[in-house]
Amino acid sequence: MMDWPVQECLKGALVQAAETHNISPLTVFDLDSESINPLDYTHKLSGTIV
Repeated sequence: MMDWPVQECLKGALVQAAETHNISPLTVFDLDSESINPLDYTHKLSGTIV
């Protein structure tokens, strides 16, 4: 889990969450049913309802 692609500002939060939680990420898809790279979540999902 520590090699997951996350924004630099979120790495500390990931470390803390890993110590106390079992994390199961969900795959996110665009309107064309293509998966979205986790590095693009903030940019592509900003302002959306998910």
